[in-house]
Amino acid sequence: MLLTMAQLTGREESHLVPCAGGHYLHPEAAHGLELLQEEARRAGFDLAVASSFRSYARQLAIFNGKASGARPVHDDFGNPVALGELTPAGQLAAILRFSALPGTSRHHWGTDLDVFDAAAVGDDYQVQLAPAEVAPGGVFDNFHCWLDERMAADQSEGFFRPYS
Repeated sequence: MLLTMAQLTGREESHLVPCAGGHYLHPEAAHGLELLQEEARRAGFDLAVASSFRSYARQLAIFNGKASGARPVHDDFGNPVALGELTPAGQLAAILRFSALPGTSRHHWGTDLDVFDAAAVGDDYQVQLAPAEVAPGGVFDNFHCWLDERMAADQSEGFFRPYS
């Protein structure tokens, strides 16, 4: 899969195809997602996409929202970080823990996505993509254990966790 610089940095979307839920992915990732969703259904899960392709502009809005205090910044345990108590370098490090700099996000490529089990929650549930949701006993714990097992067995249709 060769991408242009504009595609790699989220400034161009010609490499993407539409997927269910208004998401966009690279064609190979979209095909893998369909296969993994079917496998998840057979296992009793409803693999849904919380986030897929992000444009440069969207990643910039997320990053700037965190830098300005309009969006929360969390530590590894899901606790809020008081950015104002940190040095500028500390603030940047805290934001970068979970949010890439615009132009560097793997989401720009259309190959990376954040997923959850829609069957585990009601329609009104707001997915947070927080550590507590996937921790032991968390609402998505069983689903993530299933995903981990699939990935360990190289049966995840090419998906893996590049970031833990």
